[in-house]
Amino acid sequence: MRLFLSNGICLIAAFALLACGAERQERKSSSPKVSQTSSPMIVAKAPSENRVPRTTGTSQPRIKNAKQTFNEILALVQQHYVDQDIDEDALYSGAIEGILNRLIQTKNRKVNTILSPVEQSQLQQGLKGSISGIGVVIKKVEGVLIVRKPIPGSPGYEAGLKPDDRILAVNGQSLRDLDLAKSVDLIRGPSGSTLTLLLQRDIRQWTQTLTRHAIKVPTVLSAKIEDGVHYLGIRSFNEKTLGEVDQALATFRSQGMKKLVLDLRACPGGLLDVALKVADRFLPLGKSIVSIRGRDGKKEMFKAKEKDAVAGIPMAVLIDKSSASGAEILAGALQANGRATLLGDRTFGKGTVEKIMKLKNDWALKLSVSRFFSPDGTAIQDTGIIPDLAVSRGKAETNTFYDGPEKGLKNDPQLKAALHLLNLKH
Repeated sequence: MRLFLSNGICLIAAFALLACGAERQERKSSSPKVSQTSSPMIVAKAPSENRVPRTTGTSQPRIKNAKQTFNEILALVQQHYVDQDIDEDALYSGAIEGILNRLIQTKNRKVNTILSPVEQSQLQQGLKGSISGIGVVIKKVEGVLIVRKPIPGSPGYEAGLKPDDRILAVNGQSLRDLDLAKSVDLIRGPSGSTLTLLLQRDIRQWTQTLTRHAIKVPTVLSAKIEDGVHYLGIRSFNEKTLGEVDQALATFRSQGMKKLVLDLRACPGGLLDVALKVADRFLPLGKSIVSIRGRDGKKEMFKAKEKDAVAGIPMAVLIDKSSASGAEILAGALQANGRATLLGDRTFGKGTVEKIMKLKNDWALKLSVSRFFSPDGTAIQDTGIIPDLAVSRGKAETNTFYDGPEKGLKNDPQLKAALHLLNLKH
């Protein structure tokens, strides 16, 4: 079973791609019914050489002999609660969620959680580099869902959706009061299913019915932005990413690459083994990439196994508060080994590795089983990676990965700063 690090979603409408984290050597595979019971897992204390800030709330009440008290409360509820038709599955589902909420969680997405069969299928599909949906990249601005870019060949593209079109409702349900993740959940769905969108372009409104289908989504954007200067954006680490990176680097070398901008902004994670192999491409043989430690405290160090594919090429790496998990492993390795200069904002600070464990009723438990540390032993959880040069994005709305480097060079202050830095190096 592979382990993975993930945080957030890839904002491709109709599928929340579990973004960039890290899955390890083998790979497998809310109010659910869970048939397999077990004692609550307590996350092990971090290695003493580094203090690891916890994202769990230490101010929450802690009841002495809580297991006994839980059973006592359950019995009293069953005997005396005013409504007799108590749904025990609902009660136990809430108890399971309560257990997991006391473990490591992040503000926007749950790290430790339970996954339905549908969610597991969507996760596996995303890790294989495809999605099932209508194929439009979206953003939310002042409560309005806006199309950033339709993916060529997708249902959204074929239906004529254009950048800046507004999606007001899905199957009659308004998106106005929903956050971006919930809006994506409404739009995504199995291949072959249909949905009806209420759309707006300028002052025109219309409804359009689309049929979802599987779409291959590239995780890498590559481009030549100046003579000898190339751009490589990575949006997640899935099974297709390494091949896309290798193809891009080969093209860059054939074009006379002299400098490289690596964009890891808004990359929330993916497969651990893929993140390690990508890091391999940018580090000399034998250099440390990351160390991982589980509850037993044993340290597992991963080092570069290949020659640096871009040896001697100056690199600038862009990071931000949405760079997490696998992106933090890559950025941290490049920084700790002095291989690149990091620009932008402090990263998310995910810092844990998850494992998916199947339960007897086809649901699954996604659980943090270890933490990862930068090559110098620095803890990443909650603290994140601090850039060498802090560069604010300001109010710029341009997303260079989706909007393209040409637009980024005009409206992306972080990209422009990276280019300026590289141009100072001869």
